[in-house]
Amino acid sequence: MNYIVSFSPTGKSLGAVRKLGELLGGEFEEIDLCSAEKRKEKFSFKSDDFVIIGSPVYGGRIPPVEGLFLNLSGENTPCVVCSCFGNRDYDDALLELKDKAQSQDFKCIGACALVIPHVYSQVLGKGRPDQRDIEEMKEFAEKVSEKLRSGDLGETAIKGNHPYKEWKPGGNVPIPCDRCVRCGRCAAECPVGAINSVDFGTDENVCIRCTRCLNVCPVSCREMDFSAVTKRLEENFSRRKDNEYYI
Repeated sequence: MNYIVSFSPTGKSLGAVRKLGELLGGEFEEIDLCSAEKRKEKFSFKSDDFVIIGSPVYGGRIPPVEGLFLNLSGENTPCVVCSCFGNRDYDDALLELKDKAQSQDFKCIGACALVIPHVYSQVLGKGRPDQRDIEEMKEFAEKVSEKLRSGDLGETAIKGNHPYKEWKPGGNVPIPCDRCVRCGRCAAECPVGAINSVDFGTDENVCIRCTRCLNVCPVSCREMDFSAVTKRLEENFSRRKDNEYYI
């Protein structure tokens, strides 16, 4: 069986990983770890399964969600890990993701860092993956397929650092405005339970600033001022970044 396991609050990372699965061919069952209930379940994979594990990059690391991906266990299971970043950098996120997979008995036969639209910018990563990206991804998919056909479980080396880059939380969090219709969807879909169901305010110590609640609100009533972050990012990282592949 083929699986895609992802944590993708806005769906942008999942979209890129799905494209890779499409290029690899075959059917993929999806496991969405944005659900806290799904993160409580145990998922075991066999040696003849194949798994793509994907997530966005937050501050150069995988998302700071307690226990993320630790409910997965392999059995010498071949996998590809994918870190999706918004045209800045992926720093240590891809290595961290590989380390997690490897510690749970997966064999990381390939890895990729894919550029996707940045959640805090309408400029960075806009329209990606584009056709140029897809052609590159196709070449990578062909190499992964060849390793799977040959039974080659040789693990790939990935750049990154130990210890990983320090995660530095902070900044504004989403809050409701007076247009809020109190439907509760934001609280229900927050991946980390940071939104209360009374006034739908956000706990800044729990929120991971993923913007999922902004995306799912049916009346667009949630607000988050990330203009300063956007300005800094667009001033320093607007030049097109390349995807990176390891095989």
